[in-house]
Amino acid sequence: MNNSTPESSIHSDQTQEETKRSRYLLGFVLLTGVSLILGSGFPIIKEVERDLSPQLITTSRYVIAALVLSPLLSNLNRLLIRDGTIIGLLFFALSLLECVALEDISASRGGFTFALSIIFITLLEILQGKSLPFASLYCAAMAFAGIALMSWQSGEPLIGSIWMILAAILDAAYIIVVEGAVRVHRPLQLAAVSCWIPAILGLIWSAPNLANEWTAIIDNIWGLLYLGGVTIALATVLENIAQQWVPGNEVAIFRTLEPLAAAFLSFWLLGETFSLYDSLGAVMILSGIILLIFLKGDSENLPNPEVSPSSEEERKSNLQP
Repeated sequence: MNNSTPESSIHSDQTQEETKRSRYLLGFVLLTGVSLILGSGFPIIKEVERDLSPQLITTSRYVIAALVLSPLLSNLNRLLIRDGTIIGLLFFALSLLECVALEDISASRGGFTFALSIIFITLLEILQGKSLPFASLYCAAMAFAGIALMSWQSGEPLIGSIWMILAAILDAAYIIVVEGAVRVHRPLQLAAVSCWIPAILGLIWSAPNLANEWTAIIDNIWGLLYLGGVTIALATVLENIAQQWVPGNEVAIFRTLEPLAAAFLSFWLLGETFSLYDSLGAVMILSGIILLIFLKGDSENLPNPEVSPSSEEERKSNLQP
């Protein structure tokens, strides 16, 4: 016999809604922290690249992150290893492309270019059959025009921006894959596996160069510890936890904080400055991204024709005694 009453059902629904809202708010806080952490990595990478190759930097980051997260490895299964491998390979590839790109472009410009991941997530949604208003394409064009303005007027090689755009594409794919994986795996275990896979592959790949660059690794150990322990290990754990409660397309929205953090720290640590063209390009990028955020928010808040307000009121009225 079911002893539940309409009032208790309504109260249960309200409690679940409040819990969902609280978790979403916590996810917002975590993702804000992740964005600031990731943004801080660009000037540090630029600094250690004076002595180390992109290959060794990327490998060192993942080896350090894997060691930090080793206590989280438990109850491994084939599905977890498979998903962790896919995520790890995506993360390793985009991290390597970041390092390669920053050999040719400034850290601040790299941060703004990498923020294009939200544009690519939107474009990937098209491939998944979701509709996209024409205004969204305008936002994407505005952001890409800003990148072009920053790159062509800077005197820096265009190839650096191209590598960073490829990294942004992989980052968009990474966010989408993680969104599905955290629904079936524990986020902490997933983070540990996704760091160990690229660490092992990186060690195999970098083994011939380790002896030649070992002294440089020791000289830059504090920067590498930050890049591995904070921008990889900590950021991955926090992002995996947050993506349990925040959709992947909204995760990229918080990434708009990355270029701001990168620009501030690049000015403070590296003495980088923005020219007039850099400033105009940065404004175009952020304007396109922010406008896209509002467009996505408006489209997601439209009423669902399958569940009209009147039908929802009727459902609630049927719960009344």
